[in-house]
Amino acid sequence: MPREHRTPSLYEMLTGHFTGGLAVNQVSEENQVILSVLDNMLRVLNCRAGTLAHLPDYGLPDMTRILQGMPGSAHELMATLSAVLLKYEPRLKKNNRCPGETGNSR
Repeated sequence: MPREHRTPSLYEMLTGHFTGGLAVNQVSEENQVILSVLDNMLRVLNCRAGTLAHLPDYGLPDMTRILQGMPGSAHELMATLSAVLLKYEPRLKKNNRCPGETGNSR
């Protein structure tokens, strides 16, 4: 794994802490990356697409139509979440597992 993927994001390095105020230097390097990825996922998923003028597709689109179509639109919801997270959190890898599937079923 490239070195830049084993460190907290620039945001955490500049602020010196994770969401919630936990200092970066209070956490092991391995856990720093995990917390950083989780923090970034929270930022992406809590943002509405179109909020940032310079990144119009950052965040989630209006989910009303998808949620109203549940359960038939569940695959569309999963695809939307996956596409946004994979685009804006490069430390994630493509995950082809379905919820509830164990890691050794492949």
